[in-house]
Amino acid sequence: MKSFDEIVREEVVSVDPEEAYQALLNERWERAQVNPSIRTIDAGGIKTRSRITAAKRPLLDAIGRVLADRREYWPLSD
Repeated sequence: MKSFDEIVREEVVSVDPEEAYQALLNERWERAQVNPSIRTIDAGGIKTRSRITAAKRPLLDAIGRVLADRREYWPLSD
């Protein structure tokens, strides 16, 4: 009797890469579709970012240091 791992490995080897890629694209497209029951509001105008406040500057600087220290491991994730 084959283990679960063996069965999975056999299935992975038999997958057509082009077909798998197309299935991935199709799934992503379906997930990206907007739900028609959700209404959106057009706020119009131009949106700008607020400046970083003095209260948040130390945190932003600390984040910048962490990213710089870990540059060799980029890309990072949270």
